[in-house]
Amino acid sequence: ECGMADQKKLVVREILDTETRYLDSLLIIRDQFLIPLTNEANGLHPILKPKEVSSMFLNIDDIILVSTELHKNLHTRIEEEKSVMVGDIFLRLLWGFTLYRKYVAEYELALNTLKELEERPRFAQFLQEALKDPKTKSQTLESYLIMPVQRIPRYKLLVAEAFKNTAEEDADYKDLKEALGKIEEVAKFVNEEIRKRENTEKLRELSRRFGIELHKPGRIYLREGFLTKICRKAHKRYTFVLFNDLLLYKSEQDVKAKPRTISLCGFQDAPDRERYSNAVQLSSNSKSFIVYAEDAASKKLWLEALAKAVPETAAAGSAAAPVWEHDQDYKNCLLCQTKFTLLFRKHHCRNCGKLVCSKCSNNKFDLAISDGKNSRVCDPCFRNLSGGMSPNPDAPPPPDTPTSSSTLRRTQSAAPPQNPKSPLPATAAGSHSSLGAADTADMVSQLSVSPQTPAPPKDEDSDDDNISVPTLAMGEC
Repeated sequence: ECGMADQKKLVVREILDTETRYLDSLLIIRDQFLIPLTNEANGLHPILKPKEVSSMFLNIDDIILVSTELHKNLHTRIEEEKSVMVGDIFLRLLWGFTLYRKYVAEYELALNTLKELEERPRFAQFLQEALKDPKTKSQTLESYLIMPVQRIPRYKLLVAEAFKNTAEEDADYKDLKEALGKIEEVAKFVNEEIRKRENTEKLRELSRRFGIELHKPGRIYLREGFLTKICRKAHKRYTFVLFNDLLLYKSEQDVKAKPRTISLCGFQDAPDRERYSNAVQLSSNSKSFIVYAEDAASKKLWLEALAKAVPETAAAGSAAAPVWEHDQDYKNCLLCQTKFTLLFRKHHCRNCGKLVCSKCSNNKFDLAISDGKNSRVCDPCFRNLSGGMSPNPDAPPPPDTPTSSSTLRRTQSAAPPQNPKSPLPATAAGSHSSLGAADTADMVSQLSVSPQTPAPPKDEDSDDDNISVPTLAMGEC
């Protein structure tokens, strides 16, 4: 108990000492900034208008009044009466702490006003001269104006420490407990306003960095960091920024690449594979993919942040787009097991994400995730989506396929003998297609690219179905 008493003396002394320094700073605001600017505002050629002065300093006069009264009472009790009972002092001044609500709530507006006024030459000169004055202790006006915002959380910590070191039978115990409860209410409001201000500043900073407007009412920044995204043809490192209603990501390799945004509707832990670990699957109604973190600790932090974001965005109940299989993971159609070649291309089913051949994905369907456009789907998905309707094997292929499946399904007997000097390999027996001379010529003409009209560069993350052209050894397909 003696230890508690000694500790409380130290805490009470700290309350008085910090209040002394705090009041000194408030008086500097009044004497070195507020009064001179107010006097100038009433002159013939004012630096600022009276309304601009009041918008910048808010109710600082009320805050000074509260601090002056608190300091006087604390000094009398501690220095003159040699007592450590301070609970009743804080109780009597609870009305004053509520005045901080107005100051904190409008602080962001006051700060913006200050930054705008700093563009005026006369006001900028006034601030420079004030900064050189020894009385301002080389601190800017902005550094002084934030002090009332920071003081209430400090009151909470100090009063809580005094209460912790007060015995329950002590006469100060009940007063400190009641005062602490009221101060905590104000501190909670102040902390929330501080969080809002910091969030606003972060959204503005990110808007400048990424060149898009990210600041909007209700949007909350949650986390930023590097993740590796499994794209169709490669694994790429991206900067990811997570908000409560949005996920932004931008390529690290391509500095000119524009950032992309999606609204998440789900996420889940993804199993480790041979080529990566610490993975997470991210789902949205427009695009879904897998990313992986550098280590388990980073993954844990991302999962915690995602848990805060996804419940809000998932409320819309949108269907999630599938995660597409990686191009390099499969060499054969996942349905009929036919080998993919330069001419017998691979496609992604837009409903399940599987890699399939044109024969096994010869139908389209209006998916909920495709914005009213018919999208290529594999045969099993078509049967499920259409209520059991059998896929039409003779239906024309989707427009993004340069050759028809009927051409690819011609019989081996129709093909002429293979010219050993031809760059096109013979089709193996039992495959879906063998090409006649006319078909070969047609395909070569369709695959050729005119030098005058070069093919546009492909976006690695786009929905293009074209596979990368492999380097073929002589006689290899």
